[in-house]
Amino acid sequence: MKKIIYLIILLFPITVSAISYDIENVLIDANILEDGSMEVKELVVLNGSFQEFNKNITYRNSHLKQHEPINFTEDAIYNGSKMEFLGVSAKKIENQATFDTIEEDFEPLNKAFYKEDAKNLEYVESSIQDGKNYQIFYRASYETVAFLFSYKIEDVVVSHLDVAELYWPFVAENYDSEIESLEIHLTLPKEEPSDFFQAWVHGDLTSTIQKMNQKTVVLTARNVRPKTKTEMRVTFDVNLTPLSKKTTTEEAFSKIIEIEENRTQKEIETKSRTDLLTQVISMICFFYSVTLIIWWIFVYFKYDKEPKIKTPKYNKDFIENYNVEVVEPLLNGNITHHAF
Repeated sequence: MKKIIYLIILLFPITVSAISYDIENVLIDANILEDGSMEVKELVVLNGSFQEFNKNITYRNSHLKQHEPINFTEDAIYNGSKMEFLGVSAKKIENQATFDTIEEDFEPLNKAFYKEDAKNLEYVESSIQDGKNYQIFYRASYETVAFLFSYKIEDVVVSHLDVAELYWPFVAENYDSEIESLEIHLTLPKEEPSDFFQAWVHGDLTSTIQKMNQKTVVLTARNVRPKTKTEMRVTFDVNLTPLSKKTTTEEAFSKIIEIEENRTQKEIETKSRTDLLTQVISMICFFYSVTLIIWWIFVYFKYDKEPKIKTPKYNKDFIENYNVEVVEPLLNGNITHHAF
């Protein structure tokens, strides 16, 4: 039998995948420049065992169309014009990653032109619809590894007559695993004390957004589900990006405020319904579990519990004064002429 098993293994080798990791953190440090472009440093922290990691970076959504007048909910005008990749680096870490980790020393990874030629600590770039894919070759075994991606996206700011805005999907459905912790810092070129400085977030219902100061907004989310888009919209004084090439003739601020207030209200209602449904399901599961336990206890005691049997006291001598003709069948199992 063993010989047959060995023969099967030789003829049909079994491949065991060595890729198993969790995405502990995604930390994004984005800076808007005066020309309307955006420089991004994106830190992705993996924990586990793997030999490679794939990362998509997109700068547009080709499914969007440009409308006249502008559709402030979805419009191709919010796409970037191109993406410049500035490199990827990596390092093993032991402590919890923070934004200070981004400024630490990382080991730059070299670019290989073909996947077949790529070695450890190298990456391969390939084109995808609306962006680029980066296949990182890095061997890790039960370790925590941080990958730092740096890139620049052109023409992401839209300058209207009264206000400028960035409307951007920082997590554009390109993560196949759950993100345990997501944090995004978006910084303007200068301080913005006016009322034009507003910020909203769309996508994951657990996301929150707030101003850190008069220059930076912070988006945070926990346990972001796979393939979930997380968008940020920020408005600010149009004079902060005087060199922006993407301009319109719209008085946009009041329209954006109205749209975002309606979307926020709908998201609050959706979250309330989701929370209520979760509570109802939890209560139903609780009462079902209690009822099931009580039913099994009832069935056990009524039908399945073993009855108590009194074991008679053992006596090594006969308990009565039997005659020999009675004792013989008790001892030998039959009656013969000897007893009589």
